[in-house]
Order: sequence, then C-alpha cells, then structure tokens
Amino acid sequence: MRITRIKYLVDLGMGVMFLACFLSGIIKWPGFLQVFGLSEFRLPMNQISLLHDRSGFLLGVLVFAHLALNWRWVVATTRDILQKGW
Repeated sequence: MRITRIKYLVDLGMGVMFLACFLSGIIKWPGFLQVFGLSEFRLPMNQISLLHDRSGFLLGVLVFAHLALNWRWVVATTRDILQKGW
C-alpha cells in the first residue's frame, strides 16, 4: 500500500475517532441532558462512556501514527521556523 493511502486512512480514522470521542463527551457532560430537555430519555451511559474511553484511546494511537508518518515534515518545518522565523 502506498504511503499516501496509509496517511489518508490514518487521517480518516482520526476524524472518525475525534467525532465519536467529542460527541460521546458532550453527551456525558454533567447536566447536558437536562439543559436540552432530554432528561426523560434513558441513554445507555455505560456504553456511551465505553465508546468515549475507547475512541479517545484509539485517537491517541492514531495521532502518534500521524506524527510518525509525517515526522520528516515536522522536523523540516521546525528547522525552517527556527532558522528563518515566522
């Protein structure tokens, strides 16, 4: 598989995991259901919490993969900024 496709899949995975973590975090927010008048709904909070934890962990793994795949660019850009300034 070409590196471009791998980078694309890693970035796509990061986007999906970010959405899952962000949305489940909003739902878990204390008082969220009451503020929006949804307190009568019984959501499976254990499963939402598990989704939040696992998607957050996987997002972290994918961020490290993203940095590893783009490490040469990060180093080159940092070197340019330190030498030339912004």
